[in-house]
Amino acid sequence: MLVYHQAAGEDLPGNGVVGDDCLRRALARSADLPGGNVISEADRESFYPQQALEIARSLPGSSAGGEQPKFLTTLRDEAGGFHSVLVKFSAPMDQATGQRWADLLLCEFHAHQILAEAGLANAGVRLLDADGRRFLETSRFDRIGPGGRRGVVSLEALASSLIGSLSRNWLEATSEFHRRGIIDSGSFATIQRLHAFGELIGNTDMHFGNLAFFLDDTLPFRVTPAYDTQPMLWAPGNQGELIERRFAPAPPLPAMTEPWREAAGWAEDFWIRVSEDVRLSTEFARIADDARAVLAQLRRHVG
Repeated sequence: MLVYHQAAGEDLPGNGVVGDDCLRRALARSADLPGGNVISEADRESFYPQQALEIARSLPGSSAGGEQPKFLTTLRDEAGGFHSVLVKFSAPMDQATGQRWADLLLCEFHAHQILAEAGLANAGVRLLDADGRRFLETSRFDRIGPGGRRGVVSLEALASSLIGSLSRNWLEATSEFHRRGIIDSGSFATIQRLHAFGELIGNTDMHFGNLAFFLDDTLPFRVTPAYDTQPMLWAPGNQGELIERRFAPAPPLPAMTEPWREAAGWAEDFWIRVSEDVRLSTEFARIADDARAVLAQLRRHVG
């Protein structure tokens, strides 16, 4: 791992840079020098498809299954400001699997917007369709201005080092963190709402790498803005096949009723926005309508 950090770690998550070569490349990017991978906002529609094609060509076998491909870049706006972003992209939308990933990126766009409006995610998420693909662009919360960096640590790293592998989900692990004073009450309340929201939009991918904390000098750590929030229940299978899946979120436990009710309101807004978006495929519009009906029934049951 250290060898990789030295060879190509100039833009990894967090604030660490290992070795002079990586540091020079990082400084070149912050100074907008050639080789710094900084592009103009106006060049997004040509640059993003080019990057997607290069990544698709480099991936072994089909890119239909597994983790969604993505890349990092830094944008320069008309005023000369810098903006570090992470960009996810779909396969070509004229393929069934590509259309499904495009639908999921649109869902992530709406989920991110809703969480940003609630103060739980960075604002400014953008969706772009170009050259037959869909791109989702989100701001990086571990970058500040042209060269500033901020330390982050994933729940996976914290849990493995502090409490072992006994915890099975976000709430179990972070409840223990809260008890030990590793995170404060505000962060734990945020995580409760994020977890409930994820369940109510079909996010089956809430693994320990999809939750993180700012790595500051003192405790308690604060949870970072939300990321990777989309209804992965309907993601293509490992071979790229589209599988019918049942959306059946469970009612909340008594201790979770208050955060669940707030998250349920966000989830209802999410399914409305998704189902009314004209960029959504007909097939996923049906899925969204059905999910919205299931959520409405569950909210009536919980009261």
